[in-house]
Amino acid sequence: MKKIIVLYTFVITLVLYSCEKDNSNPGISNDYRLKEVILATTSGVSYESMKLVFTYEGEKLTLEMVYIKYDEDDPWEEYGKTEITYAGENRTETYSEKEDEEWVVYSRGEYSYIDGLKKKEKEYSYDDGQWAITNETSYYYQDTVLTSSIEKDYDDDMELKAEYIYENSELTEIRRYILDENSEWVQTHLETYYHTGDKVTSLVFSERKQADWVNTEKLEFEYTADNNIGEMTSVEWNEYSDSWYSKSKTVEFNYDANGYLIEIIDELFTISYVWGRGTGNIEELWDYDILPYGVSAMSD
Repeated sequence: MKKIIVLYTFVITLVLYSCEKDNSNPGISNDYRLKEVILATTSGVSYESMKLVFTYEGEKLTLEMVYIKYDEDDPWEEYGKTEITYAGENRTETYSEKEDEEWVVYSRGEYSYIDGLKKKEKEYSYDDGQWAITNETSYYYQDTVLTSSIEKDYDDDMELKAEYIYENSELTEIRRYILDENSEWVQTHLETYYHTGDKVTSLVFSERKQADWVNTEKLEFEYTADNNIGEMTSVEWNEYSDSWYSKSKTVEFNYDANGYLIEIIDELFTISYVWGRGTGNIEELWDYDILPYGVSAMSD
């Protein structure tokens, strides 16, 4: 289920990115906002389902409830919740899980903005009544365009950097670095975006192995007539033949008559989206860094 959540976040981000590039696309607009997301495994081997329910106060998302069940006929059980509070542009997200009918706080995120641009993000863990910082990320811009970010990982005692490269206002590369023992930035990963017109048609992941760069995975995107993402295909790299595998995995995206994403179908799971009338800020709560560091978009 963890990998499904990763794909869920990735898909929301990608749909938002697509919609930003084509304002005529109603995929996410001011008319509707997300009410629920249901994730269910469909492999036929085991059943596990998760439901996310969003609560708004005015236009601001203030609560995300997580429910889970392990059998299709079981009732939904409370599993976790994220409570969101605001102070001007800034917000705090506090995550808790249900244990023995009691809510237990696990983590907190603090997000700082200036003029609508996220400048700093801090993550904390909660243990024995004490908050301990685990990660701190700073974001840097040229005018309003994100150009780099630096993350301090206090748990693993490392620093990571991402650089965002553009051509003609199109994101073409994300270069990822780690700070080595000599306090020098060493590039370890690369994500390359290929465009046709104003659409991202493929995304290639590469990593450095000794002195060489090696491809690891490629995502290919096909679009509907309404400029929505219709299919996403994952292809792995074969190091022995130095070519892409012919075997691939495809995720299908389905939309309603108004262009709202309502379903994502993979060979192992289905994600369903429920929309309701009203405006909301849910799109502000997902990063536009298309994939997390070192995480594959697809389930194994």
